[in-house]
Amino acid sequence: HNNKLINEIEKLEHKARRQDILINDDILYQFYDQRDLDQNPDRPDFNIGTDAFHTPQELIRLSETFFNKKGYSVGIDWPYKGTIVPLAHYKKNKNVQSIMLEVNRALYMNENTNSRSNRYLVTKDIIQEYLRLLKEICNLL
Repeated sequence: HNNKLINEIEKLEHKARRQDILINDDILYQFYDQRDLDQNPDRPDFNIGTDAFHTPQELIRLSETFFNKKGYSVGIDWPYKGTIVPLAHYKKNKNVQSIMLEVNRALYMNENTNSRSNRYLVTKDIIQEYLRLLKEICNLL
């Protein structure tokens, strides 16, 4: 179901995007950074975005515990909230579970150069471990 959603989004993006414009990564980063509604620089390392209908409490607790045990700070629906659920299942099918993981850029990026930081690979490994855990756990919930 996610692949269908992704394909639909890509088609809409392709229609909306002018094919003759190239956007500089630095400019794109600045564009979104300036429009971020929460400009508080003291953000958690990881943010877990949830939905009251599609995110079981056990999944939230598991996620928070996983990152805390690794020594990371966690925000639940802060600074961003919500998660993505295909509209066909939104608020209709409890079997469709969803959680959003937002990663603080300081964990993987040197913001002065917009390049990978020396913590990039460690952060990548932590996220991959978390995804493996979710895969195992979601089959049990």
